[in-house]
Amino acid sequence: MGSPPFFINIYMKLDIQNFQSHKDTTLDFHPGVNVIIGSSDSGKTAILRALRWVIYNKPTGDAFRRIGSKKTSVQLSLNEQEIIREKIASTNVYQLGDKVFKAFGNDVPDEIKQIVNFDDVNLQQQLDSPYLLSSTPGEVARHFNKIAHLEKIDNGNSSIQKTLRKLNSSLDEVVSQITNKKEQLQKYVFLDDMERDVECLEVYEESHIITQQQIKQIKQYVSAILNARDEQELCRRKTKLEKPVDELTSLYKQRTGIRVKIKQIQTIVDDVNGLVYRREKVTKKLKQSEKTFLQVENLVNDINILEKEKSSLEQRKSGFKAILKRLRLFQTEMEGCTLAIERDEKLFQDLMPDICPLCGNTVFPDNDLQCDASVVDLLKK
Repeated sequence: MGSPPFFINIYMKLDIQNFQSHKDTTLDFHPGVNVIIGSSDSGKTAILRALRWVIYNKPTGDAFRRIGSKKTSVQLSLNEQEIIREKIASTNVYQLGDKVFKAFGNDVPDEIKQIVNFDDVNLQQQLDSPYLLSSTPGEVARHFNKIAHLEKIDNGNSSIQKTLRKLNSSLDEVVSQITNKKEQLQKYVFLDDMERDVECLEVYEESHIITQQQIKQIKQYVSAILNARDEQELCRRKTKLEKPVDELTSLYKQRTGIRVKIKQIQTIVDDVNGLVYRREKVTKKLKQSEKTFLQVENLVNDINILEKEKSSLEQRKSGFKAILKRLRLFQTEMEGCTLAIERDEKLFQDLMPDICPLCGNTVFPDNDLQCDASVVDLLKK
């Protein structure tokens, strides 16, 4: 039996190694008609498959490889060009002369296609129908359109129809999505009410900001109150010295001689004796009045201190005068601070909420529950 003849107008040679039943087969084809003859299962169809493997990169996979072989290769010689298709384990390559092609997937490298320039009609198997005789008119028309390169119009029309179908499908999908979105939109009809709620929340937020600012202002008032109380305590300590300073000022006026003779030690001793005498006199007065005992004792202590600091009395005198002036001014300021404290305390009581903003406890001014915040404890004092 034989395979159908095929026509070749160039010199062609085929070397097959380990492809199906062919372990090592070489065929020289002649220009013109070539017919492969042999008994059944002698490998005639395998030759065409090997030729297709080189020309079309088909079949794929490893089923065509000879069992037990490690290397399968088919070499096609066309005139002076040699094309090798080779597969070793996981290595799958085309080779054209010295150039090797590896990454080509299921396609054939373009350089190989240009050299081979084979079409499906160039290779027919034994059971293939006669060329175009059994084809439908449409298939014949498509074939000649392809020869005349008119298939591009058919491909264009097909592409346009395909694009239109895709667009119609996309349009239907978009319409369906719009319908779904409208249905989903019905779930959000509450947004108008939510918008009003958001506006109310914004108003509450502004009120909260104002409250925070008021709390911050209250903290500033409390800090001012604490500072004022510290200054008040300082003034209280200084005012204790006001009366002794007045007495000392009167004493300095009586002791005008001290200003001239301050540097003379004898004069200092005399003054000290005078102060001792005055101290004794004051001590006698302390026995007469228990009420003025502390003031006299402070005066005696001040006199004892003055006895040791006699050399700097003149310089400190001017300082005492300045202190007196500042004390009077501070007294005026203290009165103003007292009024401000009373006003701020009243304002704080008016602004203080039932819930302490500092510790979070409920504040009950009329019972024993105390707020953790030091400010409330301070104000309750």
